[in-house]
Amino acid sequence: HDEALEYYFKALRVAEKNNLQYQQAIILNNIGLVKFYNKQSKEAKIDFERALVLAIKSEESRLAINLHSNLGLVNDELKNYKESIKHYKETLKNARKLGFPTATAVAMINLANCYFENKQLDLAMKDCDSAIVILTKYNEKEFLGQSYLLKASINIELGKLKLARADVDSVLVMNKRYPNPKDYALSFQVLSSISEKEGNYKKALEYTKKFNQLDDSLSDISNQDKMAEMQVVYGKERIESELENEKSKNSLLQ
Repeated sequence: HDEALEYYFKALRVAEKNNLQYQQAIILNNIGLVKFYNKQSKEAKIDFERALVLAIKSEESRLAINLHSNLGLVNDELKNYKESIKHYKETLKNARKLGFPTATAVAMINLANCYFENKQLDLAMKDCDSAIVILTKYNEKEFLGQSYLLKASINIELGKLKLARADVDSVLVMNKRYPNPKDYALSFQVLSSISEKEGNYKKALEYTKKFNQLDDSLSDISNQDKMAEMQVVYGKERIESELENEKSKNSLLQ
């Protein structure tokens, strides 16, 4: 990561020298991601904020979506939930404006997650349900399971354990046709929470052991690009030239 930063800083100096605002924003975004991965969330936030100003000046709306999303992510990590919600609302507004349904749904999930963390459960449920409607309509299975797991967590907090279990069942049924190892593993973590709330601690322990077993296996075989996991996905819509060429990927909040 130190070597990556060294190259990014060299690139940033070139971009600054030639007053290339869009390129500066891209580089600052990537620097912020490296710092975020290095657990330097406060420093990453500063880079994302600088990049956002430049993206807006250069009228790069898609890049601005990405940066608002990353600022939502980093503020969530810092437990600045009000700030995080503000940035995710901007992401949602711009995703709708650009007509990106998957990006809209992902923004709703991220927003719902922030509301959930901030104990605004009714708002969390509203956005989570809206995301499920969009993802179901467009048959977007990649994020649908995560939506149902988040909805289950919200229902647990609301004391609606039967509904929470039904949400998890939806994920397990979907996993049979469209396998998703992460969602499958997380299902047992949520089932453990449900069983604990029901007072069935033996079953809760069994589910926790199952989750840990699956989670360890995933960690052992995972060859995913960790940088891609830290970013926030636009969705699968085709985007035009420069961002595509820069391979500016995003991914969902864990």
